[in-house]
Amino acid sequence: KGQATSPTTTRGDVIVRGVSADERLAIGTAGQVLKVNSGANGLEYGAGGGLIQTVSTAKTNTFVTNSTSYTDVTGLNATITPTSSSNKILVLVNLVYGGHANLYGFGRLVRTISGGSATPISVGNADGGTRPQASLALQMTNNSNQEYKNKTASMSFLDSPNTTTSTEYKIQCHTNNSGRDVHINWPRNNDNGDYIGRYASS
Repeated sequence: KGQATSPTTTRGDVIVRGVSADERLAIGTAGQVLKVNSGANGLEYGAGGGLIQTVSTAKTNTFVTNSTSYTDVTGLNATITPTSSSNKILVLVNLVYGGHANLYGFGRLVRTISGGSATPISVGNADGGTRPQASLALQMTNNSNQEYKNKTASMSFLDSPNTTTSTEYKIQCHTNNSGRDVHINWPRNNDNGDYIGRYASS
């Protein structure tokens, strides 16, 4: 207040009040908004609220595993780079599966921040023994015609990765019995008939 000259130097600069005098707040970059800083004692430019970006993937081919430990569902992964460490990532999964009658299969969501290790997220709590921690139940009833059918498992999870580094999300699955396969996007029975479908997961 009362300064003889303006502190601004560039078109788009803003004059803000500092501790004891007016100061220059440099113009932000394209897409940024003016907001109060985390200390609630000044202004800054940064990412605005609302939907910032979307990333999607669709798996239209088939996959099968009889692994009794979690394995990647190939092609069912997506990578996003948050613009701010405060960004939240909404993950939506729709998985079409089939398999043997009396299948006990399990699926989980895994996050990998570039340079880090894979971390299962949105899974149930550990409960001792050999109980699998899972995000999705991939199970078929004990009826002989189950091998001709498919089911859908869906989930949503709001993640807070706290990073601005490239972050991958993927789906893994496994079965409790290597004699009972988990099929993705097709039933166990592969007859060439109008009752055997091919599906897409995302």
